[in-house]
Amino acid sequence: MYWDYTGTGWVNILGNIPTDLPEDLYDAVSTADAENGIAWLQPAPFENAYAIAVTSEFAEENDVTTMSDVVEYIEQNPDDGVICAASEFLNRDDGLPGLEKAYGTEFTKVNELDFSLIFTQIGESCTFGEVTTTEGRVLSQDLQILEDDKDFFLEYRGVLTLRQETLDEYPAIEEIMAPISEALTNEVITELNSKVDVEGQQPQDVAEEWMESEGFVS
Repeated sequence: MYWDYTGTGWVNILGNIPTDLPEDLYDAVSTADAENGIAWLQPAPFENAYAIAVTSEFAEENDVTTMSDVVEYIEQNPDDGVICAASEFLNRDDGLPGLEKAYGTEFTKVNELDFSLIFTQIGESCTFGEVTTTEGRVLSQDLQILEDDKDFFLEYRGVLTLRQETLDEYPAIEEIMAPISEALTNEVITELNSKVDVEGQQPQDVAEEWMESEGFVS
């Protein structure tokens, strides 16, 4: 079994164009990958998509909560239109180039950083920063993810996948995993990620502790 993302399945596994999206991405991915003998179980509520973030203080002081607000803010404050982003995001159609095109704006300056360094630089060397929506450091750095009000970013919903032949042989897997998947909300995943990325705990320990606390294992 392997946890995957709908966006990864659509682009990286099935080879589709990031900006050419079906109305129901999960349905399209699960149907197409079935031809490869892979079953995609029901998706979890969490999504780990690209996003742009600012400090919570900045968002409150400037009333910036959406990407459309960002466009207006940059027009009025061009010197502050600085974004920190990693190289991959800067060169992807579903990254910065596509984002600027979708919203009809351009950031004044781009600071290219290693992804892990971006979180501490938002509010320091840049006003805006590339993040992912369930990244634990969003909590530890008191950042606010801005709403993608034009739905530009590709969906990355978490889904448990496995070979169809395995599911056929052990159909109880789907029943066992359904409540676990259902409990994995954005808030839960972000908190668990924070325990690993910020507190330095081991992923297996964090997972086991959560499974026990939710009554899935004893």
